[in-house]
Amino acid sequence: MADNAIDIITRNVTAEITSRFEGAIAQVNAEVVAAQARADELFERLEAEGRRRMDELFANLPAAAVITEDGDFDPVGWIKMQAKSRALRTLVQGGVAAVVIAFVTAVIQAVVDPNFDFTQIGDWKIAIGLGLGAVGTAASSYLQNKLAIKPPKVQ
Repeated sequence: MADNAIDIITRNVTAEITSRFEGAIAQVNAEVVAAQARADELFERLEAEGRRRMDELFANLPAAAVITEDGDFDPVGWIKMQAKSRALRTLVQGGVAAVVIAFVTAVIQAVVDPNFDFTQIGDWKIAIGLGLGAVGTAASSYLQNKLAIKPPKVQ
């Protein structure tokens, strides 16, 4: 049977479309593979960077506080150690704040009141009171953390 012109054109167009479609699919597949390779490389870099940062973070921690007898990482020990560190830091900050506040208060009193006497404890009442308030705040923060007293929940 002889092919007519429409059958020949249909076969040629179908072959061309199929060829182009397969070429486009091959390009898409190649791009997917390349994108997957780039994603894998990025993930490996991020994972390596994360490991490096974690190693850096945990390098200065005393091993006894965060490593169990089995050699596993102890997150509870690490959290407690961090909490103790924060509480002690708050206590030191409160002590420094108390000294600074007391000094500034004394200087202000000396400037305002010409009868202020640095050697008289009675003239230091306000400065001592403010300093004790700052130290009390820091100490209560430390005790709250040490005794694991949780703050009230806001509803």
